Amino acid sequence: MPEYYLFTLKPLSPAYFGGEHGLTEDDYFLRTRLFPQQTTILGMLRYELLRRNQTLTYQRGKGYQINDQKKAEGLIGENSFTGTEADQQTFGKIEKLSPVFLQFENKAWFLVKNPKNFQAMTIPGKSYSSSGSKTDHLYCLPGYNVKEYHLSEIFFCEDDLQKTLKVEKEENDKLSDPWAFTKFVKIGITKQYKHQPKEDGFFKMELLHLHPRAAYQFYASLETGHGLPQSGSGLVYLGGNRTPFQMNFEKVNLFFPEADQFHLSGISTLLSDAYVADGATHGAKLAATDTVIFRNQKTLTDPEFSYHQKPVGDHAHTPRLLLSRGGLLFEPDLTALQTWLNHEAYYKIGYNYFSTPK
Repeated sequence: MPEYYLFTLKPLSPAYFGGEHGLTEDDYFLRTRLFPQQTTILGMLRYELLRRNQTLTYQRGKGYQINDQKKAEGLIGENSFTGTEADQQTFGKIEKLSPVFLQFENKAWFLVKNPKNFQAMTIPGKSYSSSGSKTDHLYCLPGYNVKEYHLSEIFFCEDDLQKTLKVEKEENDKLSDPWAFTKFVKIGITKQYKHQPKEDGFFKMELLHLHPRAAYQFYASLETGHGLPQSGSGLVYLGGNRTPFQMNFEKVNLFFPEADQFHLSGISTLLSDAYVADGATHGAKLAATDTVIFRNQKTLTDPEFSYHQKPVGDHAHTPRLLLSRGGLLFEPDLTALQTWLNHEAYYKIGYNYFSTPK
């Protein structure tokens, strides 16, 4: 019988959640994402299980290393996330994770590509293929100006769609106003050995502040024998700049109940980034979404691997393109949509979640 835990993560300093943004991105400008990657959360939880079950030993110059490989594999599995269905990968006592979501004033808030109240419409037209053209139906959002709106984002409350939360603080906003994040840019220069400046070492890094009344949350379903108490707390480090986070957790009765309360009229919403096998939209008449590049580190549950330092060398998976969280799927066929998004390896760690329409 699995046990469910709710984790809360509150940054204690500005955070940076890195990621690849495509070939056109200026490589000196490091832009943050709004949420940590699900593999980051998985790695944090795997580390916590090892630490709390006394399977890590600190060695000077090497960091924290596994002292009992068999016990460690039973707790966290044999390796990090691969994303390959054929592997039928398991993570020891970690059965599954929910997507990371925003908690603001004790409510769950979900990021949505703001449809600006436009409704998808069907119009007559023609479709073209190598075999010629045929009369078909085309789907569109009439009046939607991509240059003006560009899939702007907004947070909706889990159980009250009349409540919204601005994604970023505006110039005249105060702490009493409803907003989630504010960003600022740090400027620096990368140093070479012996502290000599690097010619192309100039960089700008975008850092993220959460509203003081906001935090990140996620659920974990754990098999018995995981070693966590009913509730607890600790300090963890996440992101590209190893931001310290205050972590709190507590045992709860349900797994991710907020997803069952969130429904937009006639629209399914991606509650997390989602991997799909092909680019065509199956299960909905029209999709309004962005994409995000996904890549993660490959590690083994092995005494030679340090859980204190970053892997050295070629330890990254081939990048994959995911649909980004908050994407809108208009007039969905839920059976077909479920089939299209059915990738168990990704779902297990909190990807490929979507809401059902009202």
